[in-house]
Amino acid sequence: MIEDKIKKGIKNTYSDLELFTGEINNYDFPEYLLTVNIAKSVAEIKDCPIDPWIIKVEESTKKFARSCVPLLSTEDKGDEFGFAKMIISKIKNTKRNGNMDICIYENIQGINHSRYCIEVKRDSPSKKEILKDLKRMTELFDFQDRTGENCFKEAYLPFVVDITNIMDNKIKIKKVFNKYKGHLKSLNTANVCWELKVFYAAKFDKKNYNIPENDDYRDHFYKILGFYYKGKKK
Repeated sequence: MIEDKIKKGIKNTYSDLELFTGEINNYDFPEYLLTVNIAKSVAEIKDCPIDPWIIKVEESTKKFARSCVPLLSTEDKGDEFGFAKMIISKIKNTKRNGNMDICIYENIQGINHSRYCIEVKRDSPSKKEILKDLKRMTELFDFQDRTGENCFKEAYLPFVVDITNIMDNKIKIKKVFNKYKGHLKSLNTANVCWELKVFYAAKFDKKNYNIPENDDYRDHFYKILGFYYKGKKK
């Protein structure tokens, strides 16, 4: 459900860039535009204004972390009159405090439950940038409380890579993929399964590269790869 929306958001970003600048490239690539486009695509999961999905941009880790477990519950045993004591979950937060790019809640009977989160990166992020966000999102799966089990489902980290110089070299493209996949070896993920996926995100702009309008081979001229890490509980 979320994966297709992430792909669409990335592709829409390059359509916007081509509209704004007349070309497709990753120079001065605005990360916030990518974040907004992904959030707008994800919002398509909302069937109607009163459906349970709530999408928040730049949501605090403290709010989202606490909602990874039920906020309220009751004790198993009641008192002498049969009334069970109300239990409220403890305040939670990730080790690295701050905001998360896109957070998706499911509202059930007026209470938000954390379901998905997306940390957006721009062009060719460093290993350090990637790992600090993957580690933070991994923590979200581990929160527990006596109010109930962890309800967080999936985490994503999308980013893009310009492959202009190797656009038709599958061996070199595979090396790029293996480079980013190798970053996962540095994660301590006993309870979480992380995987890396890739897709073609944008083609060359034909007018800037003198490709004829009727040239069918132009369909093979991709210059941007879209990547995303996906994490879920084992």
